[in-house]
Amino acid sequence: MRERLKQIMEERGIKSAQLASKAGLSTSTVADILSGKVNELNVGVSKIVKIADALGVSVEFLYDMPEPEQLRAETEQERELLRSFRALNSEGRAKAVAYIEDLEDTGKYRGGDSV
Repeated sequence: MRERLKQIMEERGIKSAQLASKAGLSTSTVADILSGKVNELNVGVSKIVKIADALGVSVEFLYDMPEPEQLRAETEQERELLRSFRALNSEGRAKAVAYIEDLEDTGKYRGGDSV
């Protein structure tokens, strides 16, 4: 998990202090995880969930595990939508869901179009 976390942070240009702030954790907690000072199994589920949420990824993704079938995106467009959704805060997520529901309700955008 530690190496995957480092990889994601490097790809996104995120520093440990930025991640700590966004996840609501102390900078020392994030630094300890990244350095291996604390065993990732002893970090605590709530902290791992906060880190995953802050990065807009799933816990499974952090641990390089397959995601549950119902959460697995089938196309690149679905993966991008999921990444964008996970990057939102709770208010943004609620608005995104409401918007998608509005699109569905109109009937105009329903269908089995191939993506």
